[in-house]
Amino acid sequence: MPSPRVSAPTILLGLFMLAHVLFFSAYSLQRHATFNTFAADLSYIDQPMWNTLHGRFLERTLGDQQVPRVAEHLEPIIIPIALIFYVWDDVRAILIVQTIFLALGALPVYWIAREQVSPTKGQSSREWVSLAFVAVYLMFPALQAANVADFHADPLIVASLLFAFWYATQRKYRAMWVWAIMAMLVKENLPTLTFMLGLYLLFARETRDGTSPHLDSLIRAFPRSLLTEQRLHGLGLMVISLAWFYVATFLIVAPLARQVYGTQGPIYLSSRYAGFSGGAVGLLAGLGDTLALLREPDRLRYLAGLFASVGGLALLAPEYLLLGLPVLIANLFSNFPGQYSGEQHYSAPLAPVFVIAAIYGFQRLSFLSRERFRVMPPRHFVTALLIIWLLACSLSYHYLRGWTPLARDFDWPQRTPHHRLLARFANQIPPQASLSTTPPLHPHLAHRERIYGFPTVADADFVLLDVSGRTDTHPNDVRVAFEALIESQEFGIVDAADGYVLLGKGQGTSSLPDTFYDFARVEDAQPEYPALVEFDGRLRLLGYDLVDNPKWQQTHLRLYWEVLAPLPEDLRLWPIVFSRDGVLTEDTSQRPMVAPLWYPPSRWQPGEILVTETLPWELGPRFNVGLAVLRNAGTNHEHAGPATAFTDPTQRLPVTAADPSVILFQGNTWAQVGAFARDGRTLTPTADDLYLLPANVTFAEGIRLSQYQMPNSQSPMSGDQPQLSVVLQWQPTQPVNLDYTVFVHLLAPDGRTVSQSDARPNWVTPWPTDRWLPDQPVLDGHQLALPSDLPPGHYQVQVGLYYWETLERLPVLSETMQPVSDYAVLGEIQIEP
Repeated sequence: MPSPRVSAPTILLGLFMLAHVLFFSAYSLQRHATFNTFAADLSYIDQPMWNTLHGRFLERTLGDQQVPRVAEHLEPIIIPIALIFYVWDDVRAILIVQTIFLALGALPVYWIAREQVSPTKGQSSREWVSLAFVAVYLMFPALQAANVADFHADPLIVASLLFAFWYATQRKYRAMWVWAIMAMLVKENLPTLTFMLGLYLLFARETRDGTSPHLDSLIRAFPRSLLTEQRLHGLGLMVISLAWFYVATFLIVAPLARQVYGTQGPIYLSSRYAGFSGGAVGLLAGLGDTLALLREPDRLRYLAGLFASVGGLALLAPEYLLLGLPVLIANLFSNFPGQYSGEQHYSAPLAPVFVIAAIYGFQRLSFLSRERFRVMPPRHFVTALLIIWLLACSLSYHYLRGWTPLARDFDWPQRTPHHRLLARFANQIPPQASLSTTPPLHPHLAHRERIYGFPTVADADFVLLDVSGRTDTHPNDVRVAFEALIESQEFGIVDAADGYVLLGKGQGTSSLPDTFYDFARVEDAQPEYPALVEFDGRLRLLGYDLVDNPKWQQTHLRLYWEVLAPLPEDLRLWPIVFSRDGVLTEDTSQRPMVAPLWYPPSRWQPGEILVTETLPWELGPRFNVGLAVLRNAGTNHEHAGPATAFTDPTQRLPVTAADPSVILFQGNTWAQVGAFARDGRTLTPTADDLYLLPANVTFAEGIRLSQYQMPNSQSPMSGDQPQLSVVLQWQPTQPVNLDYTVFVHLLAPDGRTVSQSDARPNWVTPWPTDRWLPDQPVLDGHQLALPSDLPPGHYQVQVGLYYWETLERLPVLSETMQPVSDYAVLGEIQIEP
């Protein structure tokens, strides 16, 4: 008897699943190899699994102590998965296992869709339509995000829940219970989903052939007899799920959480759902505020993204979304943005729910279009349109938020010699030794009893740092903690190179070798934006890269330097970012560059080319990039010294040469090297768009107000705008002897001063009048806070100067150099309601 022929859609199903396993396994391993996995959460789950196999049940290192993983989450399913370490004792094994679990969910999706989609012509047509839902499932961005977000238990429920649902619809309850129990053992809070599956079985209407129950309204569908097999299984599933949820959450996790974290219950309930604390009174009191959260754009975008992933078809079968309601509520109302970002593992349990709802929505829409609305086109045509819509929406949203080469933000991280160098240091650490290390190195070395997150050292035998990478600790604190270990003479430097340094207890030296600083050196600088600026003939900026993350809109600078001559002690590089009206928005006073902390400029050698990077930060929609080099700025891990030095022009090295495109300020002591604007997701260079109007007002002491910028009466301001920005350009014709204060006053129609700015001339940093150079323009920015209750009308802007000791104003001079006033009127602004 010939064997049944395997259909083409079935073959493609296997290929889709295989492709998912191969691609996401490779991608996850590549991210791990390039230090894109971290202690939180890969090590936090991997180490307890490994410790369990070595007689320490789910034990992990937290701070300076060993604690049970169960104090945070109870995830029994990870215990059998840990057995994989007997085959391959490497954290990468569980990354592959997670990928296989997610790919496995495509099989029940295929079966459910094949069962539910309306037939067109024969079984083959059903299978092709079902294959489309498999593609939607595998392209679901939230599912892929969970696949690459380290390793978590949550994604392991996806296939279990889908299989349990499938077997429930087929009335194969023994298989359903196997998969439902597996789903319950994923995590202590996820039995709520199997509870909802039991609720589904309790209220679902059974068809005559006993298969494929459908949900109708609860009133219509509730049975005449409750003692059917389906409902008994549903009721049993509800009872067992609820009982296990209570035991796991409140009798196991909660007491350990109180002991370890000092919380009243599970730590995530205490920290992420504060609005629900305080019992019924607290719940009712916070209910209004809690519901208001749903109006927040980020939460609405998250919800819209879940529906967009399935073409919105889940809206046509909303009752099936009840299967995931507990997780959906938990994510939407969490205080933690990661839960409603769609970027981490929290949404993985919702992917199967939305796909199931989309399958039933597709079936419902197909039926309505043919039977209720009597749509005239043939069945094939209606089905094809729906499939095209489904795949187009799925692909479109995948392009926006997915994790494959089809997505706009996809990036295959490149493994560099620096990444490969980790093996040299890891091989010097005995497996039984306790270790303290930085977050990206942590998961590579976590298969040991104790591993601390630096700067916690406790009883560690070794300390391994990669100062050129992410540390999750302020760069200054990392350097200070390192120096304290060396100065204690308890640890010595065993090996160091390219930003790595390995310290051993009671061994090694106290000096870093020159090869350690290789992480700050480059052979050949090829900056994205060349900009030559030479400081005092000693140090030359060659240019910079602007490294932008379009998804999170955080940006940092990578600066390239050439050393021309020996540099003095206490020299500090000072990149700045400022707005187009001269307001400083970012410098390195609070977020210093790492390379100069370890390899200070005073040690740089002539002929070296070095690279320094600022830390990523949100720089706004429009910004300018500036640069100064400070002397006598204190050590590189002092906060106040450099910031103070920048305000003192005598402590800035003079710019002795610069490209024509570079704009110099304040006696050629600092430079603007670029201006940028964000156009959607893209940062593009732009001209310095400071459009100044002629003023031509002459004050005494040879001070001329040549130009200005501010809103005018033809560009009304709204009453809810927080401030008025005024930019002045002064043009001194002779040296100014005194340090004058500039005032900008806003006067109401009745002559009252409603807002004012009285300050030294300031563009990013103060530039006192007694330092002005003849014929050198001086920009001066002022921000006037506007009262929130400012009534509509026309307001006059006045400007002038006075000497701060006597408050005597400088007169405005006429063309014949006669005093005519002690202020100049720039114009009027209009405030609208």
